[in-house]
Amino acid sequence: MSAVKRAVRLYEVTFGLYMLEPWEKTLFNSIILVFAGFFVYACYRWLPLLSAEAVSKFNYYLVSS
Repeated sequence: MSAVKRAVRLYEVTFGLYMLEPWEKTLFNSIILVFAGFFVYACYRWLPLLSAEAVSKFNYYLVSS
Protein backbone atom coordinates (compact mmCIF):
# COMPACT_ATOMS: atom_id res chain seq x y z
CA MET A 1 0.00 0.00 0.00
CA SER A 2 1.45 3.37 -0.98
CA ALA A 3 2.02 6.10 1.55
CA VAL A 4 -0.68 8.33 0.05
CA LYS A 5 -3.30 5.56 0.13
CA ARG A 6 -2.30 4.77 3.68
CA ALA A 7 -2.64 8.42 4.75
CA VAL A 8 -6.06 8.70 3.09
CA ARG A 9 -7.21 5.49 4.77
CA LEU A 10 -5.95 6.72 8.15
CA TYR A 11 -7.79 10.03 7.64
CA GLU A 12 -11.02 8.26 6.70
CA VAL A 13 -10.84 5.82 9.60
CA THR A 14 -9.91 8.49 12.15
CA PHE A 15 -12.86 10.74 11.26
CA GLY A 16 -15.28 7.97 10.39
CA LEU A 17 -15.49 8.94 6.72
CA TYR A 18 -15.15 5.36 5.48
CA MET A 19 -18.84 4.73 6.23
CA LEU A 20 -20.16 7.82 4.43
CA GLU A 21 -21.41 8.07 0.89
CA PRO A 22 -19.23 9.91 -1.65
CA TRP A 23 -21.36 13.08 -1.58
CA GLU A 24 -21.17 13.16 2.23
CA LYS A 25 -17.39 12.78 2.13
CA THR A 26 -17.22 15.63 -0.37
CA LEU A 27 -19.39 17.84 1.83
CA PHE A 28 -17.37 17.05 4.96
CA ASN A 29 -14.04 17.62 3.21
CA SER A 30 -15.32 20.88 1.71
CA ILE A 31 -16.29 22.16 5.15
CA ILE A 32 -12.89 21.18 6.54
CA LEU A 33 -11.14 22.98 3.65
CA VAL A 34 -13.22 26.13 4.18
CA PHE A 35 -12.36 26.24 7.88
CA ALA A 36 -8.70 25.55 7.10
CA GLY A 37 -8.79 28.43 4.64
CA PHE A 38 -10.31 30.71 7.26
CA PHE A 39 -7.58 29.71 9.71
CA VAL A 40 -4.79 30.34 7.20
CA TYR A 41 -6.29 33.71 6.27
CA ALA A 42 -6.63 34.71 9.93
CA CYS A 43 -3.02 33.74 10.60
CA TYR A 44 -1.85 35.64 7.53
CA ARG A 45 -3.92 38.70 8.41
CA TRP A 46 -3.57 38.97 12.18
CA LEU A 47 -0.48 37.04 13.29
CA PRO A 48 2.07 39.63 12.11
CA LEU A 49 0.16 42.41 13.89
CA LEU A 50 -0.17 40.45 17.11
CA SER A 51 3.46 39.33 16.96
CA ALA A 52 4.68 42.89 16.51
CA GLU A 53 2.54 44.02 19.44
CA ALA A 54 3.86 41.20 21.64
CA VAL A 55 7.48 42.03 20.76
CA SER A 56 6.81 45.71 21.47
CA LYS A 57 5.36 44.91 24.90
CA PHE A 58 8.22 42.52 25.64
CA ASN A 59 10.76 45.20 24.76
CA TYR A 60 8.89 47.74 26.89
CA TYR A 61 8.90 45.45 29.93
CA LEU A 62 12.51 44.42 29.35
CA VAL A 63 13.86 47.97 28.97
CA SER A 64 11.62 49.60 31.61
CA SER A 65 12.70 47.27 34.40
